[in-house]
Amino acid sequence: MSLRVVRLQAENVKRLRAVDISVGEDEPVVVLTGKNAAGKSSVLDAIWYALGGKGAAPSKPIREGKQSASVILNLGKFVVERRFLSDDRSRLEVRAPDGATYQSPQTLLDSLLGELTFDPLEFARQDRKRQRETLLRVMGVVVDDLDARRKELFDERIVVGREVRAAKILLDEQEQPKGEVPDVEVDVSGVHARITDAKLAVRGQEQTIERKDSLMRRRQEIAEEIENLDRRRNELVARMEDQEVAARTLDAQIVAHVPPDLAGLEAELVAAAETNDLVQRRRGFRKQLDRLHRTEATWDELTKQIALVETEKEARLARAGLPLSGLGLDDEGVTYNGLPFEQLSSAEQLRVSMATAMAANPELRVIRISDGSLLDSTSMEIVRQMAIDGDWQIWVERVDETGRVGVYIEDGEIAADNRGVEKRSQEGAEGLAPGA
Repeated sequence: MSLRVVRLQAENVKRLRAVDISVGEDEPVVVLTGKNAAGKSSVLDAIWYALGGKGAAPSKPIREGKQSASVILNLGKFVVERRFLSDDRSRLEVRAPDGATYQSPQTLLDSLLGELTFDPLEFARQDRKRQRETLLRVMGVVVDDLDARRKELFDERIVVGREVRAAKILLDEQEQPKGEVPDVEVDVSGVHARITDAKLAVRGQEQTIERKDSLMRRRQEIAEEIENLDRRRNELVARMEDQEVAARTLDAQIVAHVPPDLAGLEAELVAAAETNDLVQRRRGFRKQLDRLHRTEATWDELTKQIALVETEKEARLARAGLPLSGLGLDDEGVTYNGLPFEQLSSAEQLRVSMATAMAANPELRVIRISDGSLLDSTSMEIVRQMAIDGDWQIWVERVDETGRVGVYIEDGEIAADNRGVEKRSQEGAEGLAPGA
């Protein structure tokens, strides 16, 4: 037998004077009606004040002008009695059916309570992020670590993605050299040394020619001196002959000299520089290509890690067991049959909200709906059928001034109880044959 409200007796709680409501096992939905401020919410609050204690009750749970308030709540397996006193204290007693009292009554109640104030319609009004947090909380699933890890990986992948794009742009700007290009640059130092030697050889040749020209000028001077100085003719002739011999020796050296190929060496240096440029360009291209491959590999690895985080999150949700077939979670919020919550029909949203509320209260199978006036007949039938299928008890508050619907509250008391009439009317409608 599930833990549900069998009987509620409340006196002087908020707007209430005194109410006494018994609920049958075959009564899945209890509808409270009345005008605004008649005390409907106070009936629902009395249940939760009795169970939740000081933390659930407001600072002044007692009706204005009274000194105390009390709630007696029969849950079948035991009876909860709580009295609120004017000095902000409360007294709690939990009794077993045989009259025995529990020594730690609030501890017992706390072990049974889920989210007492969970209202399915309030869940439906939450934004997607809040709905996701609520569903995870009531399921007892912790994915904060996975969400943090996923965000860390996702942010890191964004940075790597920028590097991939930058690498591709730089690679597009690099020109791959065509043809045969050596892997090693040419050693131009040897060419430079040979050019230096060649320049020295050329300079030596120029100096030899200059020396020869100087000798020839001197020869001319000597010839002139011979004409002017006959008395020194023999001496100068001898000296001139010596100079001629020396000149012939130099002529032989000039004729025998083979000048170095300076132009060829210069061309070799230019070719070496061009080759080295190609080597460096290909090296830069390969370096950029390697960078692109590394960043793409990092991107792929981060994507795999994100997938693993998602898989672990799905496994945790699967182990926890979602309260409704087709219910799911994405990064933004709650989904149902693959659609975001806000895209669902009103009926689907109600089913999801009801299933979540039921998951929030696994032991005490009682749910409150404070704004039941928003539910049409189709929605009310969904609530009733889900309560029957799951063995739940739903307390619904609705604004109705006719006095002919549900438990009618007026000025803090029960003015009319239409549940028996409604049940007989419903049974009569169900038993009426088509066409009768």
